[in-house]
This record gives sequence, structure tokens and C-alpha cells, in this order.
Amino acid sequence: MKKLKLIAGMVTLMAVLSNHANAQIFPSKYHTYAEGIAELQGLVAAHPDICRLDSIGYSNRDSLTIYQFKISDNASVEEDEPAVFFDGGVHADEILGPEIVLNFCSDIVSRYINGDTAIQRYVNNYEIYAIPFINPEGHVVVEGGDTDWRKNKSDNNHNGILDYHDGVDNNRNYDFGFDLDTTIAGNTPESLEYKGPYAFSESEDRSMRDIGIKYKPIIAVDYHSPTYGRSEKVYYNWYWYPYNGGHGMAPDEGSMLNIARGFAGSIVNDQGDSSYEARRGLVDKGDFKSYYYYHFGTAAMVCEVSDTTI
Repeated sequence: MKKLKLIAGMVTLMAVLSNHANAQIFPSKYHTYAEGIAELQGLVAAHPDICRLDSIGYSNRDSLTIYQFKISDNASVEEDEPAVFFDGGVHADEILGPEIVLNFCSDIVSRYINGDTAIQRYVNNYEIYAIPFINPEGHVVVEGGDTDWRKNKSDNNHNGILDYHDGVDNNRNYDFGFDLDTTIAGNTPESLEYKGPYAFSESEDRSMRDIGIKYKPIIAVDYHSPTYGRSEKVYYNWYWYPYNGGHGMAPDEGSMLNIARGFAGSIVNDQGDSSYEARRGLVDKGDFKSYYYYHFGTAAMVCEVSDTTI
């Protein structure tokens, strides 16, 4: 059995490494990191009463700023209102997430200014935070033509250059569930799923941890587009296997399922149909949604949009 698991793990590792060689040109219709931030800065300049742009930290190797865009009726004031998070770009090659978050920011501001009463109610009663580029340095690698690059740029082999030995998967680096990831991929620096040398080794994850501690959001949506695995899914929390120290389904299973089903059912195609499915996630790695639910009680979900990264 151990031999079979080892073989399966090596096959997975070979697959993710071979994918790294299949690069393509970054499509110009998508935002670069610089273009995305410039767009948010433009919204702040035009609507400073309801928009604010702040740094929440810096990327692990290149010290690129991780920006948080706030939408609220008193954007410059931290009010005692429920916080809601929308984020994307944790996996650099999954560039649809940043596009959704950037579009959300411009769309909700436009609707607010144009008198949409439902949007005005949300903006006036919530503090809405959007982080389009959790992993900005990885996104810049993708912009440069390596469109299969998934991780950040941590210099795992300390040789001062970016090569296939480098990078940490920021969605494996949170402390809750970190020790449960005993897979070969999770523990091999060359893998796309490398979890890092220890929990919160990466500055991007520490930044996301710190704003979670500060705001304790009631809802968080983390947008992905599948490098591999299942597409068009809304993952909610959770199933935690007893053999991993868990208790099965989350205590909020009923509520989480209803929220995820409502969310999935609201995502429609051009014909007005929804093919998205609510699916229960697992506690088996140090990922964002499990960390936020465990520590803050956040109804945190991962939305896998489309069936490809680009």
C-alpha cells in the first residue's frame, strides 16, 4: 500500500512539473497587477467617500504591495459594522479570480452612485473588503509569459534566481490543517502544491491572517479557476475525518450548505442557467476557507469559476 501511494504521489508530482513547461502569452484582455491597482486607485480618486485603498502587507520575495480595497459609506472610518471579504489571485495562474474581484469593485461602486437601493443598503450597513491579488508576485510571473506559474516566488533553494525549485502554494500555508497535509506534493518544493517549510512561513498568508484577526468577517468568498480538479463548484466548510482528529461535518453544516447552495444557484450563464454545485470541502490542508471558519466562524467559501485557469 505504501509503495502504491508513493507511485501515485510521484505521478502527481511529474504531472504538475510537466504542466509548468506549457507556457503561453498572457492575454492582453486581462489586468496586469499594475493595471488592476491603477483601476482601484481611479475609483478612490473619483469616489473617496465610499472607497479606500490600503496596504495590508507585502509579497514574500519581491515585496510587492498586497492591496485591500474597501467599500463603505464612511470608507475612511472603521465602523462597528459586519465585514465581508472577496478575494482572488492566491494561485497566480488562476487569473479569473482577480478579474472577478476587480469587476465587482467597479460594478458595486457604479450601482451605488446610480441609486441602486439594494447596493446602497449593503454599502451603508457593511464594510466590504476586496483583495484582488493575494499573491501579486506570482501574478507578475504569469504576466511575463509563464502562465502555468501557480505559487509565490519564495526562494526555496536559496540560489537567488527563480527556478522550478521555488515557490509556495499560499493556499496550503495557513496553520489550521497544515500538519494534516502529509502528501508528497504538499511536502515537495518543486510541486505546485508545496505547502512551505512551516505554517505562515509566507508573508502573504500572514497578511491574510492579520486582517482576519482584525475584522473577523461574517462572509468570505475566495475566487479560483481550476488548475486541476473540479470546475464550477462552490466549496463550503467542511468534512473533517475522525482519523485526522476531526468530528465529521461542521457544526454549521445546515447553514453553510444553504448559503453555498444559494450562492451557487445565483451564478448563471448567458442563457440564464446555473451549472454550479455546492460541495462540502475537506479539512486536509492549510487552506484559507478552513482557517477562516475555524478561527473566526466565517462562512468562508471557495468558488471555482470556469473549467480552466485562463
